[in-house]
Amino acid sequence: MFVTMGALLSMLPVNIPLIGEVVYAENNRVFEHITELLVILSLASAGLAVDRPVGWKSWKHTWILILLVMPCTMAVITLLGVQYAALPLATAILCAAVIAPTDPVLARSVQVEGPNKGEENDVNVSLTTEAGLNDGLAFPFVYLAIATLSVNSASGGMDNMDWLFKWASYDLLYRVFIGSLIGYISGMLLSSIISHLYKETPPEDFKAGLILFTTVFTSYGVAECFEGYGFLAVFVAALTGRKIYASSNKDDHVQKTHYFCDEIEQILMTLLLLWLGYYAATDGLQHVTIIEIMLAANIVIIIRPVIAYLCLLPTKGSSLDRFAIAFLGIRGIGTYYYLSYAQSQYEFENIDAVWRIATLCVLISIALHGMFAQHIMRRLSNNHNE
Repeated sequence: MFVTMGALLSMLPVNIPLIGEVVYAENNRVFEHITELLVILSLASAGLAVDRPVGWKSWKHTWILILLVMPCTMAVITLLGVQYAALPLATAILCAAVIAPTDPVLARSVQVEGPNKGEENDVNVSLTTEAGLNDGLAFPFVYLAIATLSVNSASGGMDNMDWLFKWASYDLLYRVFIGSLIGYISGMLLSSIISHLYKETPPEDFKAGLILFTTVFTSYGVAECFEGYGFLAVFVAALTGRKIYASSNKDDHVQKTHYFCDEIEQILMTLLLLWLGYYAATDGLQHVTIIEIMLAANIVIIIRPVIAYLCLLPTKGSSLDRFAIAFLGIRGIGTYYYLSYAQSQYEFENIDAVWRIATLCVLISIALHGMFAQHIMRRLSNNHNE
């Protein structure tokens, strides 16, 4: 609905900020930080909402989605981008890295409802935690695209593989580890301090907004200072804080904080969806090609669902469970953040094509999942209640 309203706004004689030149110069940096804030809040909300404890068995679907489905999906998108969309290798890797992750913002409709909302099924938990942990693998491949571009631009070319080792050891292993570690430490320390300070405080005097922003931005900022992945730190901090609050019988604090976070997130999401509609109806898809349309449709409708379903075959659950997890990997606002960030770091050849493919993926995902997500979730609920 909001996307359609944004498209209708394009018919009015008004000039909305960040439209048209969003992919260039200073507008890109402004847009990057707006989407960054929305993703941060969404990750905090997702982390606070999950009741199921972290574990290999309890999160088995999640680990498969992150460690197997995402890399396979990115590999296929990269190959198709080079072969059919005529993207340079670095740009194709970037395209794969920004499109592959399930969005923590728009996927809220198929995620867990919130803290202490009752028993959570595998589908809701998997999609929530996958969206929360996406950063741990998506961002390293954004840096791989940047590294590939840098190496290709250098005189030595790609013959020297030291750059690949540096990427694997630093951008992949170190940054994931340090982001997770700082998220855990900051979540544990801040939540313990907050629980102690508000030990005797009535729920109505709990400063949910202040607590949320303190925890979220401390985790994010410290992780970024140590060059870890801030998004990952925020999600881990929220998960850790959720556990600390539960152990100290402060679940009412979690609910208030989650509610506040959810409200702010929805306001920002509405504004971004209005922007998306306006952008797509004006300059966003102005030079789109049939190849780009087909590639985007295949990514959303075939590539992600098929790869995910096949990888999930050895897991427990019904065929409908596996189909729902595979099919409901919604593309969204996070894609635009990764893309804006990468573009602000380096000049990618044919970057406009990636913006068009990303926009098509998001629009197809919004339309397709908007039509079928609730029906699928109702079917799942009925099956689990039988």
